[in-house]
Amino acid sequence: MNRVERKGVERVLRAAINGTAAEVRTDELAPLHLMPRTGVVGSGYVRARRGLSRPAAALAAAAAVLAIAAASFGAASALRADRAEVTGPKPAAGPLSLIPRYFVELAHATTGRLRPARHALVIDSTTGKVVASVSVPRPYTSFVAVTAAADDRTFVLAAETLREPNKNGELRPLRSELLLLRITPHPSGSVSGSTDHVGLRIPLNWQGQGLALSPDGTKLAFAASPLTKRIVTTVWVYSMITGASRAWQHRGEIGSAPWDARSLSWSPDDKTLAYLWNNNSQVNLLKTRSAGGDLLAHSRRLITFTFQQSPTFDADLTPDGKKVVASMFTKIGGQINEYSAATGRLISSRVPAVLDKLKVYDVLWTNSSGSALILGLNVLPEVPCPVRLLHGNKLIKIKGIHPHLNASDLAW
Repeated sequence: MNRVERKGVERVLRAAINGTAAEVRTDELAPLHLMPRTGVVGSGYVRARRGLSRPAAALAAAAAVLAIAAASFGAASALRADRAEVTGPKPAAGPLSLIPRYFVELAHATTGRLRPARHALVIDSTTGKVVASVSVPRPYTSFVAVTAAADDRTFVLAAETLREPNKNGELRPLRSELLLLRITPHPSGSVSGSTDHVGLRIPLNWQGQGLALSPDGTKLAFAASPLTKRIVTTVWVYSMITGASRAWQHRGEIGSAPWDARSLSWSPDDKTLAYLWNNNSQVNLLKTRSAGGDLLAHSRRLITFTFQQSPTFDADLTPDGKKVVASMFTKIGGQINEYSAATGRLISSRVPAVLDKLKVYDVLWTNSSGSALILGLNVLPEVPCPVRLLHGNKLIKIKGIHPHLNASDLAW
């Protein structure tokens, strides 16, 4: 084990211990979800059996947490490492070296984003080649969202059923489930993977609004609301280590549409969750160490947008947690604004020359300095949506990305 790997183990174990101390109490222990792993190599999906959950003493739970953390996240996966440290067997060259080596793309059955995505593809950003594939498990009909940790190896997929009518003409209930996908690159260039069920249970007939995996992969944020006229949004924060979860609720809506992938983003210390509230009119910061309850009571308003300033789709915390990057729609074209994550004040506003004629685009990923951005361009229904890396004043193509995708279909 080299120095980087030893540091990775230290980081994961420290996160496990901290998570246990914050979430496991001797008088009320959340169940541990011990779930078997299944291989994903090339194509095909083997459904994992449901794991068993049982309460135990806090001391035994802490030991189990360490074991799960070590086995699941792996010595070589330094989950708090900066994305720049993570490379594949052959490091990328040029500007592509600034972005994560692997990403996940949801593959729709036919052209057009309204068709079901029956496969999740792991793609090498330097070659554009599919290195692994996961099929949507039964009874689900489509993958609808994906999110990534900062290690470039850990992803969470959301799967849903289509609300088709039954024999009596009644709509079947909407069912959703979250799946953990881990990939392991090998020196030979091949990639293997494993999938597990995430223990967070989503109520029937609840529509997802956002999904975000924390940088170290130990926390998962999920937002949803029931399919009723009265919109009540719930935000869950689920521990991938202990199985414990907290929930906050309030009347209102997160993001601009169902499965708005950029509606949630994490601070690097995994303590604060940024979310777009009330149809993108403001960015709030949720204190995720609080016990749960009212969403707005445990949140701090950071940025309030006017109608003319409203972001098109997203407002993301940068990996260092110092700034919020938002793509804005203005009369002069696409605009990128950066705000202080501490005060909410505008730091900079720019309209890159290569984007001045594009009216709408989405920021899919950004590095800490904001010098490298992955953008989805012309984000409009049923219109080709090329994805490009913006570096300086150049747009660089990333291979392997289908032109008909939205922000929820991609994760770096």
